[in-house]
Amino acid sequence: MTKTIRLLLALALLLPTKLHSQLIADHTIVEDYALIPEYYRNEVKKMLVSIPGASHSTAYRLGLQFLEELDARFAVNIAYEESYTENHLRCNSIGRDFLDDEWYTWFAWPDGQRPAEANSVKDMIRRNYENNRNLAAIGYGWCWIMMSSYHSREYDPEHNVRWWGSTRGGPDAGTLGWGLDAGDFDITGNRVNLDTYLEATLELMEYCRTNNYPTKVLFTTGPVDKYNGEAGYQAWLKHEKIRAFVNEDPDRILFDYADILCYNTDGSTNTESYSYEGVTYTYPFITDINLGDEAVGHIGREGALRLGKAMWWLLARIAGWDGISTGVSTQLPPSPSDFNLTQHPGEIQILWTENQVQFTTYSLFNTTGTCVLRGTISGAELNISTSHLPAGVYILQLEGDLKAHRKLVLN
Repeated sequence: MTKTIRLLLALALLLPTKLHSQLIADHTIVEDYALIPEYYRNEVKKMLVSIPGASHSTAYRLGLQFLEELDARFAVNIAYEESYTENHLRCNSIGRDFLDDEWYTWFAWPDGQRPAEANSVKDMIRRNYENNRNLAAIGYGWCWIMMSSYHSREYDPEHNVRWWGSTRGGPDAGTLGWGLDAGDFDITGNRVNLDTYLEATLELMEYCRTNNYPTKVLFTTGPVDKYNGEAGYQAWLKHEKIRAFVNEDPDRILFDYADILCYNTDGSTNTESYSYEGVTYTYPFITDINLGDEAVGHIGREGALRLGKAMWWLLARIAGWDGISTGVSTQLPPSPSDFNLTQHPGEIQILWTENQVQFTTYSLFNTTGTCVLRGTISGAELNISTSHLPAGVYILQLEGDLKAHRKLVLN
């Protein structure tokens, strides 16, 4: 067996593993929304999604609307618990009705003393289910409560930060910062901590399982705008713990709001820093493009649009899409005669007869299964620059009416 064949077989094994792995919507999948086949776009149009929260949650909803304005195939309607339809994705307009006290701070109360807010999200899931409005997915739209207004007086000796934030509805004063776990109570005086959010979200997941509700409860990360320095760094520590917690169980789903906004479409990113006792800590921060004019849930239109794209990707995956193939087509892949591929120094040229087959997207994978190039196609010709890619074996994938793969060796 030649080295090239071994590499191709390895790639064939790697791709399905990557595609069927845990559902995590982060910056790496944002532009993959364009690959969603029509079948799964139509499946998403049967869905109702809800991301309640304070002002930042607005960007989730308007981001979906911005995507529809960009491409009418991704139709959405934003309304309060809209009745079932198959014409568009329904996004619940609920926002400030559900804040931290409804989503998670109730979990910090002792059993038997939980406030009425402990049932708010459960009641919403049940109410919609009983009225034929099955919530496909629900997650919490964090606001600045992770890092705003208040902080502990003492520094955490392990992480070298004071814990910031506010907590509405918890058993202790809402004007106390909050840390990662119960061990931080000695620093914060607040029984609410990040574990409170994680455990409350698990309880909501269990509620859906116990009652056979199809709703997927999402874990989410929070804002990466406005608060930098120490406040931003300790928020990043909270985000990192959420990510690690989600990775512990493949049934947990993450919408990584923070990560999505720390990258631009071209892959460029941004950072901030925090210094303590001579040590500087660098962490991701929202890019200027995604921050924009801060008019859409405290971020810009481009940032919100990225959220909308990622949400469509995640909902399509929840609907059963594997991330690349339709899984429902019975057509055979096009034969080599359906398109011609010519390699030039630093460029690939692909030509095909448009009345025979129409391709709409292309992807280029390396031998680790990583997509290194992806884009859309118009017309019957595609020219891809490869001058920036290292030499090696790649797999080109074209998708549209049919799907085609071609091995490439770049010298």
